[in-house]
Amino acid sequence: MLLFLSPDCRTCTGVLAEARASAAHGGGPALTALYAGPAPEGAEEVGAAVPVHAGRDDLFAAYDAVATPFAVAVDGTGRVLRATPLGSAAALPEMLDETFPSRLRSTQ
Repeated sequence: MLLFLSPDCRTCTGVLAEARASAAHGGGPALTALYAGPAPEGAEEVGAAVPVHAGRDDLFAAYDAVATPFAVAVDGTGRVLRATPLGSAAALPEMLDETFPSRLRSTQ
């Protein structure tokens, strides 16, 4: 799951925190946070469960992520399963549960 975020977006900060909480529970897809420009200070924690990559405007363009926060679920072959804007941090676990139903069984 690719998470397209912006350093000046309060909702994006919440989405990154929610992604890290989800990743800590395990059982779900790999999550990666992407920023078109620099990431906010402290976001690129070494060894974090959700890696953060700054300067990835190429991926913003490739996946048509024109607004943040935006999430794109891809399968192992790179096929897009779902792409949607996230209106709140709570929208991320909902999207994960709907897109990857096996995640529900593994976190209960």
